[in-house]
Amino acid sequence: MQHFETDVMATVSYAVLDPASGELRISAAGHFPPVVTAAGQHGALAEIAVDVPIGVDDIARQATTVRLMPGAVLCFFTDGLVERRGEPLDDRITLLCKTVTPEPPERVCVSVMGALVGSDHVRDDIALLVLRWQPGAGDESL
Repeated sequence: MQHFETDVMATVSYAVLDPASGELRISAAGHFPPVVTAAGQHGALAEIAVDVPIGVDDIARQATTVRLMPGAVLCFFTDGLVERRGEPLDDRITLLCKTVTPEPPERVCVSVMGALVGSDHVRDDIALLVLRWQPGAGDESL
């Protein structure tokens, strides 16, 4: 990144899922970890290594392997979803974790956007990516 624009930084999350095994490799540079949940579990931030944003330092990046349970749901999100002036970040993350449930991704997206954004006008961009891993279901399992 520094080759093209000096003094610029960006946050990035990069993940690769093996659809056969449910093994997910994640590398995060300044992004929040995704929320992960499965049947009988509460949503929680995935326990992964988080590096500094790209452009801050030229370091070797870490990748963490997370093994998903069948039916697991992952919710990747940007800070625009959870950061609100005057509201504790921990409270917003807790609300997000409670809202991410092991349901079809489209339902999770509707629930998350309803609970964390609703009809509020937000000043920051929001990106939300939700997937559910169902082993053996073919390409439509994601």
